[in-house]
Amino acid sequence: MKINKPLIAVADLKNRWGLHPESIRRYIRSGRLPAIRFGGRLRVNLEAVEAFEDSHRVTVNREAL
Repeated sequence: MKINKPLIAVADLKNRWGLHPESIRRYIRSGRLPAIRFGGRLRVNLEAVEAFEDSHRVTVNREAL
């Protein structure tokens, strides 16, 4: 099987999101963020990362500020 999609390590997500690596692993264990174990490390497909980010976007109502 050929993998063409970019995979992101938990350490890279830590830097991208500013979260502790264990928080990211909890998202993975809970099934909220799909991942694979590749080379003994958890990896997340870039498309899954972007979908996760899109699903957690917050719209700010500037009039309420």
